[in-house]
Amino acid sequence: MNATSIHVCWEVPILNDLNGILVNYSINYSGVEIDTFPRVIYLSYPNLTNQSITLIDLEEYTTYSINVSAYTKIGKGPDAIITQRTNQDGPSSIPTSLQATPLSPTILSITWEDPVYINQNGIITTYTLTFEGIERDTQLRTLTLPQTNLSLTCHNLDSLEEYTTYDISVSASTTVGAGPVSRVTVRTLEN
Repeated sequence: MNATSIHVCWEVPILNDLNGILVNYSINYSGVEIDTFPRVIYLSYPNLTNQSITLIDLEEYTTYSINVSAYTKIGKGPDAIITQRTNQDGPSSIPTSLQATPLSPTILSITWEDPVYINQNGIITTYTLTFEGIERDTQLRTLTLPQTNLSLTCHNLDSLEEYTTYDISVSASTTVGAGPVSRVTVRTLEN
């Protein structure tokens, strides 16, 4: 199993419970938290000896409801139902609504919101905030900030150069990796 696949295994039904000759299996699956159309895979003879399948092209960090059914010539048997979540991955979209507001000649207030939920691909654990002055020879600085569990995150950058344009970027990370960067440019105030 990885961020976009789940391996499903099952056992052959007990012969007394089968009520006929096994002709195929159906594997029906759909996302629980997101709107996905149910998908169905049928395994027929000679593939009936396979009692496993890997479901691919799934959404990252999403719970799936998976139903496995055995069929005889007479019809479908009872479903074996499980739920399984795919693994986390790094976010696939940027933090949204990034804004930088000058508060003084040496302080900027930086605010942003989480990436869109469906593209978080896991639990956001940290944000990486980088900034550097454009006109002056200022050093690139990087801060790693913990996720606050608030919809809007705010951080003040201080000890900046007066009346200087800063390039600021923010990216979100899960335990698996970082996502793409959101950027904004802003100038500190004159003294």
